[in-house]
Amino acid sequence: MYTSPLQRITEKLVKLYSGSAIGLGVPSGPRLCFCHRRLFVFPLALLFVLLPKPANAAGNRSAYIPYDVSWFGPPGFRTVSFDQIHQQIFTAWTQLDRIDVLSSADYHLIRSIAVPSPSTLDISPDGTTLAVGTSSAHILFFDTGTFAKTNDIVFPDSALGVSAFVYTANGNAFIRAEAGISTGGGITAYWNQATNSFSNESSAMGATGIYNTSGPLTRSGDYTRILLGDESGGGSVQVIDGNTGDLLHTFGLFDSYIMGVAANNTASRFAICVEPAGAGELLVVLDASYNEIYQDESGCAAMAFSRDGNTLYRDGSTNGVAATQAIDMSTFSIHSTQNFSSQAGGYPNFWQDADSTGMVYGLNPNIPNGGTIFVAVDTTVSSTGNPPPLNDPVHIIRVIDNVGSPQGGDLVRVLCTGVDHVAASSVRVKIGGTLATGVTVTAISSVQDIANLRIITAKTPPGSPGVVNVTLSTATTSDTAAGAFQYAQLSRLFPFSTSPNFLLYDSSRQKLYASHKDQVEVIDPIAQQVLTPLVPAGGKLASSQFAGLSLSQIAPDSTSPTPGQI
Repeated sequence: MYTSPLQRITEKLVKLYSGSAIGLGVPSGPRLCFCHRRLFVFPLALLFVLLPKPANAAGNRSAYIPYDVSWFGPPGFRTVSFDQIHQQIFTAWTQLDRIDVLSSADYHLIRSIAVPSPSTLDISPDGTTLAVGTSSAHILFFDTGTFAKTNDIVFPDSALGVSAFVYTANGNAFIRAEAGISTGGGITAYWNQATNSFSNESSAMGATGIYNTSGPLTRSGDYTRILLGDESGGGSVQVIDGNTGDLLHTFGLFDSYIMGVAANNTASRFAICVEPAGAGELLVVLDASYNEIYQDESGCAAMAFSRDGNTLYRDGSTNGVAATQAIDMSTFSIHSTQNFSSQAGGYPNFWQDADSTGMVYGLNPNIPNGGTIFVAVDTTVSSTGNPPPLNDPVHIIRVIDNVGSPQGGDLVRVLCTGVDHVAASSVRVKIGGTLATGVTVTAISSVQDIANLRIITAKTPPGSPGVVNVTLSTATTSDTAAGAFQYAQLSRLFPFSTSPNFLLYDSSRQKLYASHKDQVEVIDPIAQQVLTPLVPAGGKLASSQFAGLSLSQIAPDSTSPTPGQI
């Protein structure tokens, strides 16, 4: 199963650190640290990230917000969605393990929702629920007003995670998942929300259903039509009934690749970005009866319709000048807005959603230092003005060591971005408002798809028992992770002959298990005692090395908890 780069980094760091000790503030040597009272209740805090003030040109509402990630997924899959009810924008950042919620008024950060490797998102027809597909095959559901998680399901046939999730008019959805590089495609299924079941499933490894298995997936604004593009070279676009899941029509453009699809709010206009073999991109527009009514060769890439359905947005070129274009769907007249992507042959924006006032929202990977930009362009003006800033703000991704003793002196590591263009001497860490000491900055150079990731290491100052904030700052910007560190009331060291490398806490029996070498240690956190270790039934083996731990659930034939197995 896929795990995001950040998940893999955290796991490796914990394992590496266990080579000297596991815990906080432990002297060198094989020891295990136990911090009494709530040690194992690790606060899962939402990240409140301070973003820079958007780079707005005078007289328009455009904005550029940089992120320290170098890739964000296929252009045909939605990772940006405009919430019309609450006037906010949801953006999914796979490599940063979070969903950012931005105000559509001034683009300030309303909330960051912690989600492991989010890869796609969509808003329900009634506007109350945000669905987030992840690279670990989960689909999580959140209330769009409170951001509380309301459900979590798994698409069991996904090998490499969910790559697209699109709601239908009846509250069901289409799910696209990746099946593997060698198959040349993926899996498409129709999900029934009432029964949590998947039907008409089509797989590139042996298609049995009726749906395309690779390519862009989108819906009309009223959720009544679903479009499934084919990027394998077959050149077809399927039109699906959003109320029944039935295949209504297949539009064929043979020997072509479907690079993008879009549908307006009433399903009266369909836009298809076609790339014929050996040729450039071709924009084709169809009417409600699937008749071709417009075509040009000025580019298309990722496209989006305005909320009222009257305008199609794309990045294209007119008379050799690249710009974001607003195409009237009645007259097909074009209004162009030059922005930073138009300068010096910049990369086109991947437009994913829009409102009804001329604003279009998307992403662009063309930031000079290797990151990605959230882009909002006001297409009612002729130029948006200045490009985004070169340097990124500080972002705390995760506080890895989040518990320590009130005496201080414990090691804390902060996984972050945004400190790659500043002097290490300007980096400061505060734990509960007090400066930490011994701050060092370490680059992580072996991670793909994440630009300029850093580990900040510091020693905690003394503090009072309880949960406190962690603030990371430079000379110009800062970020605070609320409740990300906890001072325990006291700590206890348990020395072992070799360093444990994995920990597991059993909340039902209140026991801590620590695996290392040829046995699993059992610790009673209440009595603060080491109990009889667990060993293999056949006895210890000299060459054995216990690693990961997992605890079984309640017995299937019982209604009460039973002793679990490790």
